[in-house]
Amino acid sequence: MKKIGKVLLDTDVVINILKDHKETVDKLQSSIEDHSFYISPIVWMEIYKGMRKDEEKKVLKLLNFFECLNINNETGAIAGALLNKFCKSHGLEEIDAFVAAIAQYNKCQLFTYNKKHFRMIDVDLFI
Repeated sequence: MKKIGKVLLDTDVVINILKDHKETVDKLQSSIEDHSFYISPIVWMEIYKGMRKDEEKKVLKLLNFFECLNINNETGAIAGALLNKFCKSHGLEEIDAFVAAIAQYNKCQLFTYNKKHFRMIDVDLFI
């Protein structure tokens, strides 16, 4: 079956998967046949930042399961434009600007529970 959608997972979603959060896991499992799921280097960084040594094997297994969409000059330019437009007016932070830029550049929906961080940005949320 052909996948109909691309979805970028935000860090909060990956944390929920690691914690076996039923709602998140069920949502992914019910969508896996028609969506491709991705993570970004931002997720790697934020997960590693909070990871305990005894969690490393489990974390690496999950992170390596997903294809990683990289940051490049185009996503840097998109993130910069978003920050220029929304940093002062909406408090957009660099990390969230990069996540939104990666989603926009790769034409992905964004799966996040932090919807308020992205409310002002033209990014399609995975609901």
